[in-house]
Amino acid sequence: LHMVLHVVLHVVVEQKWVMVAMDENVSRGTESANRKESWVAVPVFDSSKIDELRSFQPPHLPSLIPQIIQRFVSELEVRSEAIAAAVRGRDVVTLQGHAHTLKSSSAMLGAMRVSAICERIEQLGSAGAAEQVLALSARLLTEMRAAVESLRAASV
Repeated sequence: LHMVLHVVLHVVVEQKWVMVAMDENVSRGTESANRKESWVAVPVFDSSKIDELRSFQPPHLPSLIPQIIQRFVSELEVRSEAIAAAVRGRDVVTLQGHAHTLKSSSAMLGAMRVSAICERIEQLGSAGAAEQVLALSARLLTEMRAAVESLRAASV
């Protein structure tokens, strides 16, 4: 468990560096509001993230990966309902909160497109682009379902 937590923290630190670099680009105005969404090019799932976690699993202990994945999948399912309700209610602040919560944990477990969309929702929300947040949040629900399927297959 200690090794798994170490890996998770390592991935979080890596993700923070990426976010800092993106924040610097946004603050310099290098990102255009009309550009093609970068999350489209991001893979739905990156199995190397699960492989990385598995590599730290001591061989003499039962794998914790299935439990970690199941807990995350359960969280995605609960959040899907909350996100759908927030989209129906046009609650951009709640959507930003869900995006913030899911962004790093999704990346840690390989749900890369979910993470990228969450990051974009946060950016759009900060820019006051409510309609874009609502539209992208609806797309997020589809990508969360795809991530759940991929994660379930990876936990076997």
